Amino acid sequence: MVQSVNRALDILEAFLDGTESMGITEIADLLGISKAATHALVNTLARKNFLQQDNTSRRYQLGFKLLQLGVMFINQSELGRAASRWAVNLCEQWGEAVNIAILAGDSALIMHRYEPKEPFLLYPQPGFTMPLYSTAAGKILLAYSPEEIREGYLRQAPFPQRTPHTICKKRELARELKVVREKGYADDREETIIGVACVGAPIRDKSGRVVAAISLSGSKSRMEERGWEEIIRQVKTTSMQISSALGYRMDM
Repeated sequence: MVQSVNRALDILEAFLDGTESMGITEIADLLGISKAATHALVNTLARKNFLQQDNTSRRYQLGFKLLQLGVMFINQSELGRAASRWAVNLCEQWGEAVNIAILAGDSALIMHRYEPKEPFLLYPQPGFTMPLYSTAAGKILLAYSPEEIREGYLRQAPFPQRTPHTICKKRELARELKVVREKGYADDREETIIGVACVGAPIRDKSGRVVAAISLSGSKSRMEERGWEEIIRQVKTTSMQISSALGYRMDM
């Protein structure tokens, strides 16, 4: 790998943990190189608008070029084109938010989000990540991931307790993932946020591989009142409709 390219990407990836800005000294320490060499890298990224410098603090933030590329990636994705019609129908039918997520390292990355006219919750938006162990979409992606990825993730347990309902222990989560694969759906009843519930199902490509998860999330009390089993059925049906649009056939 070209060293300068690798270092430039390391700078951009350093913002993935939520860091808002960095100074030259911080970046140099991160890369383990001199400030002069860091200046050269950062200036190149800034000229190309991948970074931008705050005029007051002189610290560097992510630039608008990354947003442009991200929007283009989302808009041009085959997954988005296949999901849009069916996800919108699900969102309108239940009046709750619908998310499409993919596996991104140890997180579920939101690729597409469809919101009702009066959304219960504005989080997460496209580009945000969610935990794998406590969200419906995350459990789907983890349950259907290759065994070595799943086992590697489980070795990180115990996981942070987000609510009193969060599954934190390795054995309990492994058991939950087995049930997810058997039933073909996952749920999250206040495991991530109190008052919020979610149902997720797998999206498959034409080879049958699970490439994404769809989830319906909103008010726990409202969703239970309207019928949890019917919501599960509709989410699973929608996931199959999207999978079919991607070329998947059940008789494969």
